[in-house]
Order: sequence, then C-alpha cells, then structure tokens
Amino acid sequence: MSDNISINVVAAVIAAAFIVIRRDSKTVQHDSLLTGRMYVTELLKTANEARFLSACRMLRETFKRLLEACVTRGELKKTKNVSAAEKLMILIHVLKGNSFRTIAERFQHSIKTVSRSLHEAISSVLRLKPWLIKPPDNSVHERFREDKYKPFINISLLVYNLNILS
Repeated sequence: MSDNISINVVAAVIAAAFIVIRRDSKTVQHDSLLTGRMYVTELLKTANEARFLSACRMLRETFKRLLEACVTRGELKKTKNVSAAEKLMILIHVLKGNSFRTIAERFQHSIKTVSRSLHEAISSVLRLKPWLIKPPDNSVHERFREDKYKPFINISLLVYNLNILS
C-alpha cells in the first residue's frame, strides 16, 4: 500500500515539475520592436504617400475619413491593447488577402486578438451602410418608358423595393 502511495506521489511531483518547466520555458511569439500601434502610426505619418497606398490600397486621407466615420457613426472603439485605427488596418489587411498569421506577426497580436479586432471592424463598417450606400432613385430611362416595357419595369421596381425592405 505504501509503495502505491509513494509511486502516486512521485508521479504527481514529476507531473507538477513538467508543468512548471513547460510554463516557464514559453517563448514570446511576437517580440518585434515595432508594435501594431507603432506600425499604424508610422504609416499615417510617413511622408511617402505611395508607401501608404501600397500598404492599405487607399489614400491616407480616405483611410482617415473612413476611420473617423467608423469611430463616430460605426461605434468602433479602442481597447486596452488595440487602437481603432489598428482594428481598421487589420480589416484592410484581411481584405488584401493576408492570412491571420501574417497579420498577427505584422501587428504583434495573437490570432485571437486579430480575430476579435477584425469582427469589431467589420461590425463598425456594416453600421455605416446607411451613410455609405445610397439606393439609386427609381427613375427609369426615357427609352424604357414606352408602354411595351412597363410590365418589366414595374416588376423590377417591385423586386427592388422588396429587397430594400428585407
């Protein structure tokens, strides 16, 4: 009986030691000197407009206006570790086709933080829909105002209006 207890105690001590060693031997994944916030700030302050255009696929002024709209109307908020500009920049990098791992490395955040920031930025942009997307007026070109086209025009306007309501 005492041998079973001593074996269990030894096994527990070894397991605990393994856990402590493993926990203490973790290496930091993202250890670049340039944090995500610093990267965004650098891009926003760069004198080279072509660099910003290459990194974000939009003009700096367009990014600033979109960021302002996302913060004021889209309710995009900064968090303890991620600024609103960083969240929007993460969304842009995803839209450019970068992988989550690449973005996590670039912005020095975990994949979980990148995912959370991405979802917040997408929600913010979707809240801008009423201001960004204006439905076209229901006017019909004069060529299609002839009687022979009226049934088709009426059906298409009905379908269009139903889509707006849904």
